[in-house]
Amino acid sequence: MTASLNSSIPGCCLDAGDCDDGDACTDDSCADNACVHDNNPDCADCTSDAQCDDGNICTMDYCDPNDTTCKHGPIQNCCNVDDDCDDGNACHVGHCQSNDCTFTDLECDPGQVCNPDGGCEDSCIPDCSNKECGPNGCGGFCGECEEGWECNERGVCFLACDCTGMECGAPSVGCPECGTCDSGETCNEMFQCVSDPNFVPDEGGGVQDVAGGTDTGNGGSDDKGGGGCTAGASGGSNTGFAFLLMVFGLAAVLRRRAQVRS
Repeated sequence: MTASLNSSIPGCCLDAGDCDDGDACTDDSCADNACVHDNNPDCADCTSDAQCDDGNICTMDYCDPNDTTCKHGPIQNCCNVDDDCDDGNACHVGHCQSNDCTFTDLECDPGQVCNPDGGCEDSCIPDCSNKECGPNGCGGFCGECEEGWECNERGVCFLACDCTGMECGAPSVGCPECGTCDSGETCNEMFQCVSDPNFVPDEGGGVQDVAGGTDTGNGGSDDKGGGGCTAGASGGSNTGFAFLLMVFGLAAVLRRRAQVRS
């Protein structure tokens, strides 16, 4: 009688226990009586980069010699699906082609442009020329003024219009006048009305204040405050007097010539 010997078949298994390959960086399993040895990407005891393959084409897998652990760094611009492609620009559309990201501009209808939120809106060119504040014409603003300053209609920041303690002048460029001074007065640097040293009374016959009275400049009444009326000298009287002097002078000359001839 001959005894039969049972010999094991290499790679054949009944369970995972039959598939231990002695490598701590592989996950051993039995499938359909065949041993499978998958690399463990989180293996803490790798000796080569090949042991660190995580199956993702967009990661750079390597064994870090400093701690003998597997590392998986992302490969820039590599993708598996379109959603992997994002360059941070809401107006760009990402496309994954052969594991490589490409980008195209978001298409809007004619007359529209892409806004920062990735939506389409009517096209508008902001206008902030010579402006530091106020609207830009497209729903936005050219800037904001500092606290205590206001923006005028020209888009220029100016100190808030406050006329407290001011009799005249404007508190800032773009502000309306706080008041005006009377004739013969001027507005000083403190925004107060003071006597104007350069004021020259109107000598052309206009009404002006003369020692408490009103000189009409045409021979009219001169009220001195006492209630009486006195005849005022007029420019016309002065002219007539000069004419008489000229006539008398001419007569004197003619008389002298007559005396010389006789």
